[in-house]
Amino acid sequence: MKSLEKNPVSLTCGVADFFSCLKSGQALEWEIHQAVAKAAAKRHSAIADVKRRLPLRNALLRRVSDPLTDGEGRLAAVGVSVLLAYADEIR
Repeated sequence: MKSLEKNPVSLTCGVADFFSCLKSGQALEWEIHQAVAKAAAKRHSAIADVKRRLPLRNALLRRVSDPLTDGEGRLAAVGVSVLLAYADEIR
């Protein structure tokens, strides 16, 4: 996903491979798990301490204002599910 516009709803996407999408999400997930584990080991729960231990996430947030609607700087997989319902006049 490159961007999400809210009014009107519009989703801009690009092409990437599956494993690149996994890597960018897993890197951010691993980073936050490590930061929380280190803070817990010190029995320190200050959010500022955890935020300092997130260089990948902080670099991303410096680059984009809203990572939920702006996909720049990482790869995010987008899935779409559709249910099609219609009246079957024959049955």
